[in-house]
Amino acid sequence: MSFAPGVDVGTLKWLTTFVSVLNVNPADTNWHELALAVYLPIGAKAVFVRESMTSSAAGDEVYLSWDSSQVDLDCRCQVATVYNDAAGVVRLTSSRSIWYKASSANVSAHLVQLCGYFQ
Repeated sequence: MSFAPGVDVGTLKWLTTFVSVLNVNPADTNWHELALAVYLPIGAKAVFVRESMTSSAAGDEVYLSWDSSQVDLDCRCQVATVYNDAAGVVRLTSSRSIWYKASSANVSAHLVQLCGYFQ
């Protein structure tokens, strides 16, 4: 699979059981690293994840990134206090981590579920 022009992330391998790897109340808007190496084999290049979030304000978002400078996947709150979902591919750092952050301190929950990986 080609993630971006010229970037091949390999073949998707689904996990037998999806794993919840993050369940936080991200009251700050700083980037935080989420280590996934314990769930992934050496050589994994990207992950397929599902994320859910809720906020007290519509329009707030949570972001997933491979390098904390550009967003690979975001989930936007469409209706305040209602959970919103997104699923997609996020590239991994060389240490098999991803980064996450919230757009606003109004975000009251952010959940990430690891569904598969590319190798």
